[in-house]
Parts: sequence; C-alpha cells; structure tokens
Amino acid sequence: RRATRHRPSDTSRPATESPSEPSSTVAVGGRRLGTIPGDKPMRMDLGLPWPPSTNSIRIARRGRLVASPKARLYRHEALQRLALINWPRGFAGPCRFTMTLHPGTRRRYDPDNRTKSVLDALVAAGVLLDDDAEVIPWQLVRAGRRATAEELAEYGRMGWVHVELEGQ
Repeated sequence: RRATRHRPSDTSRPATESPSEPSSTVAVGGRRLGTIPGDKPMRMDLGLPWPPSTNSIRIARRGRLVASPKARLYRHEALQRLALINWPRGFAGPCRFTMTLHPGTRRRYDPDNRTKSVLDALVAAGVLLDDDAEVIPWQLVRAGRRATAEELAEYGRMGWVHVELEGQ
C-alpha cells in the first residue's frame, strides 16, 4: 500500500484555521490515518549491524525464491535494535537516505549490495512506509572508516552501518 498526502486548498480550510500553518492528511490505501500539522521534517540517526549482500538474501526452495537464513537473521537483529530505541515511525514521503558502511575487516565489498537489506528492515519495522523511489528519491551509500574494537563488540565482528533518514 502506498501512502499519499492530500493537501487541502486554501478555499477548503475553515475560517478558524491559521493559514500560516498548513496541515496535511496521511492516507494509506484510501484510509485516513491522521493529520500532521505543519509537516515538520523528521530526522533519525541509528546504527545497525553489518547487512548481508543482496547476492545472498534470496535462495531457491521448491522452485520459489525465499529469504535466506542470513536475511532472516539480519532482519531479526535489526528489528530488535530498533525496538530498543524510540525511533520515529512512518516516514511517508520524500526522504533523504544516507548509509555509511563501517566494515570490521579490510576485505573488499560493494557498498550498493548492502542497501536492500537495510531498507527492507526499516520497512518491516514501520520506520518507512515503503522503499520505492517515491518515498526515497535521494540515496547516498558511502564507505566509512574501519570499525573500532568497541563498535565491533557492540555490533558484531563484521562491522556496522550508520543510517540517517531525514524527511516527512
């Protein structure tokens, strides 16, 4: 289901509503979920464990593609980490997504192959309503510094990912 925002025109506003503070209605699948006064941008910074590569998140079982054990384990770990913090939910529309990878080893990796698992975990947790180009028109994936010993102890021996989301 896609989230859509409907902005009422100035003529449809009641006379008591302040025109300086616009409001919008958030609707999913035609159902109204609520009104957001002023559309203030939300921001989120968080650290997640090292994601599996896109090449290893699907496996064939009985002629179908299903999530691999690595992908299921990563989603579980990411959901647990997101449950421990008070994160904003429901980024519905244009968001700026920045992901910085901090590997635990000097092994070479492709930064683009790590994005899908992170976005799928954020959608599963309800942080993002969807991970398509309408919700995330701007993505930046970059390689960061090598993870420190303290970070490896917290996130695991493979490294970690710093995720920044900014939008509505």
